[in-house]
Amino acid sequence: MGFVCGKCDYETEDNISSCPQCADVEEINQTTYSKLRGILDNTKEFVSLKSNEFVDKNPKLKEHAKKISEEVSTRFVESGAQRHIHTIKTKSGETLDVISGQAMYELVQERLSLQDRYNDLLATKLQEALERISELEKKISELNSSEIPDKK
Repeated sequence: MGFVCGKCDYETEDNISSCPQCADVEEINQTTYSKLRGILDNTKEFVSLKSNEFVDKNPKLKEHAKKISEEVSTRFVESGAQRHIHTIKTKSGETLDVISGQAMYELVQERLSLQDRYNDLLATKLQEALERISELEKKISELNSSEIPDKK
């Protein structure tokens, strides 16, 4: 038994990813796609060029489009939509941070930083206490040795 094409179940003797028939179809599809993509790009350029030419030849249309654009912009600002969009953007950003764990991550980082400072302070205080204990033990040892008379 050879290789079975995953697309059409055609059995071949060679170990290839697709049978010759499907490979030709894929090649045709890629070629067709490339041609269609080229046509689409050319069409977009043509339509853009022709619409600009049309607008440039019709000053009334150009002026009317400019007035509409200005009116839409003015109404947008007057409506307060920009403020509402900013509020929604801010709230959704905060919510996404919470959902993604960003807020929790920052809180954990802050706690770890506090813990590091606390550990450093604790280690310093412990070292000081051990040094004082050592000094006290030396003094006690000196006092004990000076108070004990020699028994001969």
